Amino acid sequence: MRTIGVIMFTALLLPVASRSQDAPPGEESSPSVATLHVPITAPEDTLKPPSDFVPVEKEPEVIVKKEPVYPALALKAGIEGKVWVKSWIDEQGKVREVQIIRSDNDIFNQAAIDAAKEFRFTPAQLKGQPVAVWVTFPFKFKIAKSDSLKTSSTLRADSLLAFIQDVAHGKKIARDRVREFLQPGARVAIGGSLHPLAELLSLQGMRRSALGDPGNEIALCHSIESDDGYAMAVLMETKDAKAGLHFQMISAGRDATGRWRIRHWYADQNVYTAPAPR
Repeated sequence: MRTIGVIMFTALLLPVASRSQDAPPGEESSPSVATLHVPITAPEDTLKPPSDFVPVEKEPEVIVKKEPVYPALALKAGIEGKVWVKSWIDEQGKVREVQIIRSDNDIFNQAAIDAAKEFRFTPAQLKGQPVAVWVTFPFKFKIAKSDSLKTSSTLRADSLLAFIQDVAHGKKIARDRVREFLQPGARVAIGGSLHPLAELLSLQGMRRSALGDPGNEIALCHSIESDDGYAMAVLMETKDAKAGLHFQMISAGRDATGRWRIRHWYADQNVYTAPAPR
């Protein structure tokens, strides 16, 4: 299971002249990555970049910043890291060029460059006049912990509970919703037999299925999350006008995107007619 990625960004601006050329401030010397040079201006632009050492009386300050997008492959693989970028800031405070000067993993480089290009600054000043300079700052890519997952509006359990209730009410379930809310290989237990959950849901809306019926009334639907926010159990009671109250239990977990998906579904065998065992 994966947690959703949230990017922790540190906007520590450092003129290049104020640090060692071997490593960013606060970092021990190690091999750097300095092969990516991304000019933002058109090729015909004749502006030349400033030297690494430019004396200033006032350093540039960030007025617009952009958080980088966490690369999907890195998020899925659980990779974290930090990227130091070096940006050429012109006399108008615009970013003219971005270079990677150090990276924990190349998978983050393009995301860091794309974000750095969107920054805007107040220009550096010398004797009251704006001057172009290079500045360095890091982007930190860190996967969010469970607290962040619980507060994310797109990752709460609300949509999963709505899906479960639609199933209990016997509504027809579109295939894309089945893929969205079921883990691969999800099974349903009815009495002593197991069945593919996706196959059972394909019957929804066509006839009375083993999991729901339009005549059902939901008497109780209560979810319980684990302390770490990665597992959940849903307890549900449905009321059938003919047979009374019946019990169902659903277990779910977060997938690689941080979304809730159903692992197993238990239905009281006395409630519905189960399909023939496979």
